[in-house]
Amino acid sequence: MEAIGQARAKIEERARERFEQASAAYQDKVEKREARAVDSGKPPRGRAPTPPQEGAQDKDQINLTDEESRIMRTSGGGIRNATTLPDHAHERGASHQ
Repeated sequence: MEAIGQARAKIEERARERFEQASAAYQDKVEKREARAVDSGKPPRGRAPTPPQEGAQDKDQINLTDEESRIMRTSGGGIRNATTLPDHAHERGASHQ
């Protein structure tokens, strides 16, 4: 149970960091949008940027055994554990024996 509590704390910490970054990006977008509206004298086109959501999201995950590994999305829509990716720098072929 202690590991789950630590994992939850790490997820919340990552979510807090992500929210701070997203809030800064959101504020920057809003300021640029307002500045363009003032410069052109016309109302902004398109939808206004949506504010970021605070807190952990449903998709947030953490690996309890190896916290350095991340789940990566593949182009086909699947997922792959980042630690299972091949390390070509350390592979030895037949010509290197």
